[in-house]
Order: sequence, then structure tokens, then C-alpha cells
Amino acid sequence: MRLTCEVHIGFRKSGRPVRRLGAATITIRSNLRDSRVYNLVISTNKQIECGLYKNLKINIVKLFTSCVKEGKMTISFNEPPHDVLIRKATVPQLEKFLSILRAIGKGEEISTRFLKEAKMEAPPPRVMKISERSQYPVRGFPSSLERLHINCIKLSRIQKSILDLSNLVELCLDDNSLKAIPAEISNTRLVSLSLANNDLTEVNDIFLGPLGRTIKDLNLSNNRIRRLTYSIARPKFRSLDLSHNDLHELPTFFQGGPELKLLRLEGTNVRHLPSSFMAKTAKVVMAGTHSSELIVKFDRSANCPKLLDLCCIRIHQTSAVVDLPFELVMPRAVHAYLLSFVRCRVCGRFTFPSANRRSIAIVAYLDLMNSFESLAGDGSSVGTRLDYLCSEGCFDYYKRRHDHT
Repeated sequence: MRLTCEVHIGFRKSGRPVRRLGAATITIRSNLRDSRVYNLVISTNKQIECGLYKNLKINIVKLFTSCVKEGKMTISFNEPPHDVLIRKATVPQLEKFLSILRAIGKGEEISTRFLKEAKMEAPPPRVMKISERSQYPVRGFPSSLERLHINCIKLSRIQKSILDLSNLVELCLDDNSLKAIPAEISNTRLVSLSLANNDLTEVNDIFLGPLGRTIKDLNLSNNRIRRLTYSIARPKFRSLDLSHNDLHELPTFFQGGPELKLLRLEGTNVRHLPSSFMAKTAKVVMAGTHSSELIVKFDRSANCPKLLDLCCIRIHQTSAVVDLPFELVMPRAVHAYLLSFVRCRVCGRFTFPSANRRSIAIVAYLDLMNSFESLAGDGSSVGTRLDYLCSEGCFDYYKRRHDHT
């Protein structure tokens, strides 16, 4: 049988320091002269033999198996007097390895079929979910983990052993007692990070490292976060949940990004989005402390209202007010300019009533079609009707409809 793991060798009698072999392979072989005698061989990944322990039946002094569920155990040998510490082994393989050692200690003959079955290594774990304190591996996690969920165990800090998992892409630490996010997390390459229902008060510049390039989904809901640093504007989020925090505003340079699909801000004091917000298609959920939930959908692919449209709508709504405090609101020239805008004949968006403001491609046609006389039944001229268009798309629609009629 072969067991892949990390090996440390301790020397009981000589007093020499522990020899750390690192990644190694432990093999159980039958003796060439007597098939009922088994030897144990330790070799490194470079196929260098580092230890040979003969006749396991009488050579093993004791097996320390209290940490097998964590992928660790220790074997004490009589000759040579070594303590072999096995670490970071897969639990199913280590359990099979232990069953073979116990069978050898009882003098049982190990069948060839059993050894062949033991050689079939179980795939390393990629997902681990911990919901009880007793399930937490105190001395380390398997390096093969890609998704790690640790919930409801009152975890007070994120250990370095978690941040050292190079294959980890999803980390969920919800419902714990975290008070700070370590700066070392910026060196991870997480795609999804969830720290909901903790005691966080701020988020430092953790997105300046590799994390800022890989993170897509971030959940910081139900904390006590009061401020966010400008580094949160760096990632290209797919979803960002900041709900139920003590936030009053988002960083000035927060843009959201073209990939943002969901931004949750309910339960905070945020009442507006930064002027730099440029999400192409996003659902933003906001709510005040005394108001019902407000859902705003941004869809830049559709006719999303622009700032100019909103200004014109407001100016035209208040055009009847004569005594406006222009010195406190806007210059009179700007007010007159916005008041001169008219609605597009097709889509209703405000546009400036001048052919010079439009592209050359549509000016010629507009010069002919935008001004024409409507005649009464008796042939007398009753007035002039002007149709203004705001874009080439509206112009094409207007032309097709006019040609059809």
C-alpha cells in the first residue's frame, strides 16, 4: 500500500532535532524471502528512500491514532527508535493504512487483493463545511480545499492556515464573531467571500492585492461597518451585499463595474449612489430607516434616463414658477437653456431643438420633414408643426412610420 502525506521523523534516544521530510510516500511491502513479513519504506517525491522499518509485527511499539480524523497519526518504532509523524493525509486513505497496520500487528496475512484496493487513493477533499466547534481541524486544513464554509462556531479570527490554502476560491464565515479582516487576505485569490452576521466595523484596503482582481461576490451584510475604503472600487463585482450596516455613503470613486448584477443597501443610511456609478445592468436595493424597500434597476442597454433628462423634466415641471431663487439654484442662462429643450417625437426624451445639434446624416431629412404646414379644410394655413428627434434610432423609426403612412 502507498500513502501520500507529509512526514516528520523524531529521534527518541539520540536527542537530534526532528527531521522534516515534507511531502513523502509511505509504502508497505512484503519481504521477498517471507511473504508474511512486512516492511515499511518512506521515500520523498524525488524517489529518495529516507527510512526503512523491517518486520512491522514486532517493530511497532505503539500507534497514536487520536487525530486520524484530521489526517494525522504517529507510529513509534523499536528499531530504529524513531517516531514517525504522518500529517496532511487524506482521511479515508489513512484509515485504510491504519487498518493494515493493525492487521499486521495481529499476525494476520494481508491478501494481495486487499493491498490492491488500498492502493486506490481517494480523491482529495475539495469542499469542507464546519458547523460545530468539534469539527474544526485545529492543526490545519487539507491543501486541496476549494470551498470552505465555517458557520456558527463563534470564530473570533481568521487563521493563517485558512489564508494559506492556495486552491481556495470560496470562503464563507457567516454567523461568527469576527471583529476584523486580516490584511493577509488580500493575497488570496478568492472569487466568493461571505462574512455576514459578524462584528465587523470597517473594511480596510484588502482589495489592493490579488483579491481585488479575482473577487466577484462579496457579502458583508448584518455587521456594524461604518466606512469603506476606496479600494472597494477596484474589484469588478458581480454581486455586493452591504445591507444592514452603519454606512452613510459609498466611496466617491465606486463605479460598480459592467458585471455588477446586484447591489444591496437596505438597512443602511445610504440615500444616493456616487456620481461615478456606471453599472451597465444592475439591480440596486435601497431602503431608508422609515421607508419601504426601494428597488432600482439600472439597464444601460435600454433607454435609461440620463442626468440631462432628469434636469429637463424638473425644470419643465417648475416652469410656471416665476420667482425662482436662481442665485441658489442655477444661473439664469442654464435655466433658459434647459427650458428650451423639447421632447422627442418618438421616445419622449428631451432634446435641443436645433438641427446643428444633430448628426449630418439626419439633418438633411429633418430640414424637410421637421417643418411643414397643416391646412384646414378651406385651404387656409392654421400653423406650423415641428417634430424633433433625439437620435438616429428615433429618426429611423420616424422615417419608416412616415414612409408607411
